[in-house]
Amino acid sequence: MDGKYKQELIRYYDFLSEDGCDPVYDPPILREHMNKWDGGEFLAKLRLTKEKSALEIGVGTGRLAIQTAPLCGSFAGIDISPKTIERAKTNLKNIPNVKLISGDFLTYDFGRTFDVIYSSLTFMHIERKTEAFIKAASLLNDGGIFVLSTDKNQGGFIDYGELRISVFPDKPEETEADITYSGLKLEERFETEFAHIFVARKNNFCWCGHDCSKCVTYAATIRNDDALREKSRAFYKEQFGREIPAEEIVCRGGRSVRIFTLCLECPFRNCGIGRGIESCRICPEYPCPDLKDYQEKYVNKCNMI
Repeated sequence: MDGKYKQELIRYYDFLSEDGCDPVYDPPILREHMNKWDGGEFLAKLRLTKEKSALEIGVGTGRLAIQTAPLCGSFAGIDISPKTIERAKTNLKNIPNVKLISGDFLTYDFGRTFDVIYSSLTFMHIERKTEAFIKAASLLNDGGIFVLSTDKNQGGFIDYGELRISVFPDKPEETEADITYSGLKLEERFETEFAHIFVARKNNFCWCGHDCSKCVTYAATIRNDDALREKSRAFYKEQFGREIPAEEIVCRGGRSVRIFTLCLECPFRNCGIGRGIESCRICPEYPCPDLKDYQEKYVNKCNMI
């Protein structure tokens, strides 16, 4: 996030908080209005249980968190505004297993992953949207769900009285493209009166059964770790005689649109795509002799963290 815009955004939401703007205490008519972006239908898509962990991007004062946090085993919320987070801490103080963070989602190191990540009316404040989707995908556990509500309004700013802040409107087609690029699979998209809602899932197992989340090449990409890139580069040279430059050791998962060079050549991936199946396991010929041999030698056995 641009430093100047970041400071403007903090000032805007700090001012709202100091001015007494706290949607947790909105009267029923305002709550009903906000439900047109993230009401019951949005919340149901989160599929929260006590066994799951959740992260809210743009938690604000806790308008949604006060409903979702009690349903989770653990809950984390992040917001750019320190004053807003202070209000959220007060509003959520009686709910256990809640961690509230004042910080920038794009740069904060969470040090963990989550089963559910959701956000409503926040991505309009993010200019580097592709980077945000990639970050969200990297924070999801395998099989985890990402649910996003974006405003249909394509205006370039929002205001509160005489105070105004510029925004970066979310375009549905670009949002879909970013979801795919990040390696997530879009499961559902629907509209409410004021919002576009996207439901995506993380599937890090490739067609052959390889767990991409534990692959050194994938980890090097997600963490931007040169030591892991070098480890992966050495592996492919030793095992396959392929000299691959470190800058080409890049992969966001075998189901993303940014796939490692050798994985693009994978016969099992290409066979699965050609047959229109999600996994070799559901193929009537599973396991074919070539796949059985490959699984015995390589799948989840080599170049793993």
